[in-house]
Amino acid sequence: MVNVGIVGLGFMGLTHIKAYRQLPNARLVAICDADRTRLAAALKKYNLPAEKGFTDFRKMLDSTKEIEACTVSTADHAHYPAAMHAMGLGKHVCVQKPLTNTLWEAQQLGLAAA
Repeated sequence: MVNVGIVGLGFMGLTHIKAYRQLPNARLVAICDADRTRLAAALKKYNLPAEKGFTDFRKMLDSTKEIEACTVSTADHAHYPAAMHAMGLGKHVCVQKPLTNTLWEAQQLGLAAA
């Protein structure tokens, strides 16, 4: 069983929630979106308790220790910071394109992954 966190609840983030809820070997343990209205709607739609919802990916990743992997489906400028924070905590990460906005960010993620 893999414990998963979702960062970003737009179209792709909600698609990931639907997919993970159908997999027998994945358990959704936390979701995050900076938009409180979008977060509240997702918590309600997927019948998740309020304590599984966060508006700051750093707080979600730091406080939800059982997260083993996460997806990052935020606005493009937030892909790198969310992915790097998760990787710094030893989490597996799946990031939507574009992975980064600069070559330096891509290099830093590569170094963190190594």
